[in-house]
Amino acid sequence: MILPLVSVVVPALNAADWIGETLTSVVAQTYQRDRLEVVVVDDGSSDGTVEEANRVLAASGFAHSVIRNSTAKGPSAARNAGWRLSKGDWIQFLDADDLLEPSKIRLQAGIAARVRQDVAVIFSPWGHLVPRGSTWKPLTPHLEPSIGADPLLHVLQTENFMQIGSLLFSRTWLTKTGGFDESRRLIEDVDLMMRIVMCGGVLMPAHASRPLSWYRQHTNSLSRESRAAFIDGCLRNARAAEQFWTDRHELTVPRVRLLVDVYHMGARYYAEHDQHTFRLVVDDLYRVDPTFVPSSPPSLRLLTRLIGYPRAERCSVHYRSVKRALS
Repeated sequence: MILPLVSVVVPALNAADWIGETLTSVVAQTYQRDRLEVVVVDDGSSDGTVEEANRVLAASGFAHSVIRNSTAKGPSAARNAGWRLSKGDWIQFLDADDLLEPSKIRLQAGIAARVRQDVAVIFSPWGHLVPRGSTWKPLTPHLEPSIGADPLLHVLQTENFMQIGSLLFSRTWLTKTGGFDESRRLIEDVDLMMRIVMCGGVLMPAHASRPLSWYRQHTNSLSRESRAAFIDGCLRNARAAEQFWTDRHELTVPRVRLLVDVYHMGARYYAEHDQHTFRLVVDDLYRVDPTFVPSSPPSLRLLTRLIGYPRAERCSVHYRSVKRALS
């Protein structure tokens, strides 16, 4: 069996505190050394990211390169630059503060060497690392996505979220889909997975008894700007899926339920922050479910039955603002 060449692509921006440990987890891989290369794309860092990356890679014995952008272009553009300049048949994306288990690439690449050409992504269990004092501890239980007979639906389900480091991508399918959408600020990985599935790409599991990759969950919460970008990304993905299913007359009840959940999440957020966008998302809701009534909270559900959802949601926003003011 000829093992595929795997390229590990690491986008980095001001990651000097993290990238050394991240790259150490890469060079500790038990995969055949001459079948692995590392490409770091520095996205305009102003700290010692490049120096730290060069320090670790120079001593590794792996084929490697460090690309420097003079200004930040975003993680999607950095990932695209990395995989397009790499030589690998399969691509491992790894954020500059995340980690791989030593057997991760060996297990997934071994499967990649035997799969059909329609297999686009190989996925495995992954876990969160959370700060505990000066160390990072695993958060249990770990995540083990499950993709069944309705892969687009399953990719959109929260419980099936596949963190980017847990995946191994076929170069053929990255080329076919164009890679990451560089206009996306958040949820760009879900967008890519959706487009792969919609093009006919197959997602294949590489089962393991424990996580093969780790995502560091930092203590700082999303800012309001990031929260808005996150919600916007979720809505864009839901609308793309809705269009795909509608064009094929395949908007089934489970798919409608999922879309309603996403649109309702967006409506609740924008009811408080942007009335114009709120009205647009309400249109999305009623397009897929003309009889929509929220399942929770009970007070909003009751009020919706009395005065309709848009007015009920606005009343809810007013109530929360008064409650905050009084507290």
